[in-house]
Amino acid sequence: MKDAYVGDIGDFANNGLLRHLCGMTGPPMADEKPLRLGVAWYLTPENVRFQNGGTVGFLVRTVANLERFRQCDFPLYDKLEHLVISHRRNVKATRRARILPCNTLYHETPLINVPRADWFEGALESTREADLVFVNPDNGIDPQDGAGDSKYVYMDELRQFWDRGQSLVIYQHRPQRLRVDQEYGQFANWVGRLRGALAGPLFVRVLRWNRIQVRFYLIVPRPCHRAFLDQRIEALIGSNWCNRGHFTVER
Repeated sequence: MKDAYVGDIGDFANNGLLRHLCGMTGPPMADEKPLRLGVAWYLTPENVRFQNGGTVGFLVRTVANLERFRQCDFPLYDKLEHLVISHRRNVKATRRARILPCNTLYHETPLINVPRADWFEGALESTREADLVFVNPDNGIDPQDGAGDSKYVYMDELRQFWDRGQSLVIYQHRPQRLRVDQEYGQFANWVGRLRGALAGPLFVRVLRWNRIQVRFYLIVPRPCHRAFLDQRIEALIGSNWCNRGHFTVER
């Protein structure tokens, strides 16, 4: 994650999904307590050479954009638009704008000039009371199992969240050279690696974001959270997020 990504199309996808999964939007859940969210930003420095976070054209109030995007989540669209217009594109502004539920726990420390182990200890401590943890690295799961860099989440880090009873939502950027016909094989690879690292026959849902730049979300529920998250995903399928083709549920 980078501050420059706040308010762009990927940020719209991230926040729209999390708001829905936590019960902040969508149909109310009878007799169900919403899951408390924790966010580990995996915040990395801006790339001076490449200007990131420029995909904000969906916030221009054309008839098409209002119908296609704003209809999915009016408050989210308006808050992101305000952050972009006011030049407050950073993760702290996201928290202050209360885009996610008020009781959300955040780890906002940049992953730079600090030992990785120390940074991750801070992430664990910051999200200790969360039921559902969103891990948001730039690229997703490290393909080298811990030999990568700050743009990835390590399997061992996911295991530490999992072992203390937390469900996971993992951001996964679509590999550049991955063809559409190769996606299901890639899903199987991610799921297989998660099952090996988290030590169990766990259930994994994969959501695909289809707009501008394809990205995936791997939702890994603890058994005690599975019914709630399954119902939230089913509600997502019947919402404008899927009806307008933004998200598809792949498995």
